[in-house]
Amino acid sequence: MCVRASASQSEQRMRWRRILPAGVMTLTGYGIFVYGASGFIAPVEEQAPMLSHSIVPYCATLRSLVFAAFNLLFGKAMLRSASPRTLVLIGTGSFGVGIATTAASVAVAPSHALLLLGFGVATGVGSGLVYMSIFTPTLAWFADRKGLVAGLLGAGQGLGATLWNAAASPLSRALPASSMLLLYGGLIGSCWGWGALVTWPPGGGPPAAAATRGPPADMSLTAEEAAPLEALGSAGATFLDEALDEAQQLQMLHLSLQNLPEAGDSERPKTYVPRNPYPTPSSFPQAPAAVFDSPSAFDKFDTDTLFFIFYYQQGTYQQYLAARELKKQSWRYHKKYLTWFQRHEEPKLTADDYEQGTYVYFDYETGWCQRIKSEFTFEYGYLEDELPS
Repeated sequence: MCVRASASQSEQRMRWRRILPAGVMTLTGYGIFVYGASGFIAPVEEQAPMLSHSIVPYCATLRSLVFAAFNLLFGKAMLRSASPRTLVLIGTGSFGVGIATTAASVAVAPSHALLLLGFGVATGVGSGLVYMSIFTPTLAWFADRKGLVAGLLGAGQGLGATLWNAAASPLSRALPASSMLLLYGGLIGSCWGWGALVTWPPGGGPPAAAATRGPPADMSLTAEEAAPLEALGSAGATFLDEALDEAQQLQMLHLSLQNLPEAGDSERPKTYVPRNPYPTPSSFPQAPAAVFDSPSAFDKFDTDTLFFIFYYQQGTYQQYLAARELKKQSWRYHKKYLTWFQRHEEPKLTADDYEQGTYVYFDYETGWCQRIKSEFTFEYGYLEDELPS
């Protein structure tokens, strides 16, 4: 009797001092994960303007669907086949691979397919593994306090969302999207690492073993309360467990549906933050005109205007549009000299890897004007050919 009482006290301390804090911290990371996607719409668009404006909302939708489908199809089987700690580590690893792939794609090789696979599928699978490995075992420790503990876990999720939403705006101004993604992944991974402390309670286990268990050892039932359970037998216990599982699955579906992107998520941000602010009269325009977001407007700009946009709007959609329009006017960008060249006449000499002749080039360093360069050899290896002409 003394041994059992000591064990019960130890389990009580463990569930309140270790299991619950670990669950809340993990769900805090989950809150950052769920509600953080919308904060990347503008940064990704700024660093990789060639990507679709809607790619981040599409990824958010995909990962919600992957999360829900993965849990519904494989949730029970995964909980039966591995410990919560193993599933948390695998899920965190899948999430980390997805975030690293997404950040590398945005920074080096923008690709819709890589973003959908990384930010959509890999992070969706990872979040599904972590969520089901924490939520169900944590509640199993608190059969007598499920409502309270579910509320605390939800509060952790809300805390994560609140903290990230407060930090997202200043971070987007200070960091490029790829660095912001890595910071986002690091914060979530550090929270999810706490999930490795969560285990099943003594004598407990995944849903497959639940039908053979009676009431939790620390529950005290009167003879009148126990009679209906005894009458139900194992079939009744199985029914109750399946009902609980279904309720949890419906809750996960509800969470995913809550975070479906809205139509407005694909729109460009309405607020403008100058990169190099300087005090000017309030009557001056305080934000760029909407016409500068329209590709059709750039074919009306003269060459000097296009050069100005190209050299003074670095890393923006406008720089991309200016470069595309310059290429339409037969200007070609030299990656070694970092300026634009245009044939002044037909080349005097051509070969497989270069041509030689007289060219007009734009001097952006000393004169901000066009100059003539005779007998210039333009090596094709330095020719920028990533943008459409």
